[in-house]
Amino acid sequence: MTADDGELSILREVVQQLDELPEDLVISVPDDRRPVDALTPVLLLDEEDEQPRGWRSLLDLLTARDVLEDWSARREGRTPALDEACAAIVRFAEEGGTTRDNPMAGHGG
Repeated sequence: MTADDGELSILREVVQQLDELPEDLVISVPDDRRPVDALTPVLLLDEEDEQPRGWRSLLDLLTARDVLEDWSARREGRTPALDEACAAIVRFAEEGGTTRDNPMAGHGG
């Protein structure tokens, strides 16, 4: 599922496996894909890797986990449904949000 092996996934599958994936990976999406949603194709890249032509960074997995933890905390510990989780991650990434644990997340990254 990483750029190294050339496999593509969709955002929904990555979010579903979020806890199993290395936190130093970055979710990348096609430049021309707007709006990003649960069915958007994604590549997972190492933080040090260059973005392939035609792709842009959306969010790193560590921050994505923080976003979902924050989402749950704001809703009395409720776990988001898969589509809710995707929407929260996309909204955070696209709007340059912050989390309680990482007030600078989404800024300049």
